[in-house]
Amino acid sequence: MPNDAPEDVGFLRPAAPLIRSLLASGDGSTPVTCRPRVHHPPSIVFDPTPTDRKGIRMRIFMFKSEAKSELRAFAGDSAGSKLPRQHGPWHATGVIRPDKDPPYNLPRTAIEKAIKADGFQLWRLKSKLSPPA
Repeated sequence: MPNDAPEDVGFLRPAAPLIRSLLASGDGSTPVTCRPRVHHPPSIVFDPTPTDRKGIRMRIFMFKSEAKSELRAFAGDSAGSKLPRQHGPWHATGVIRPDKDPPYNLPRTAIEKAIKADGFQLWRLKSKLSPPA
C-alpha cells in the first residue's frame, strides 16, 4: 500500500509519525478515528462593571459639559462615548468606584439603570443663589 500522507513539514514534523499511526487502521480500509473533541464554552470572566446581578455595582464615570457649565453626566465608559454630542465637548471629572456613593445623594440605582438603557445619565448642578439682602 503506498503512503498517501504528505511529507513532514515545519511544525507538523514531530506529530507526523503519530498522525500516520492514527490514520492507519491495520488492514488499510478504514482510518481509526480519535475520540471526538468536546467543545467547552469559554469561561465566564467576572466583570465588576455590570449591574445584572444583585450586589454588583458598576464603576461610574463623571463628566462636565464645556458647552453648558451647569450640565454634568454619568457614563459607563471612561471615554464617554455615548454622551450626547450636542452638549459637548465633555471633560472627565472623576470616577465613582463600585463601593462609593454618587455625589449630592443622587440615587445610584437610577444612574445605573439609565446607563444600562442609554449609556449615560445627565444631571444639572444648581448654581448657588446669593441670599437676599
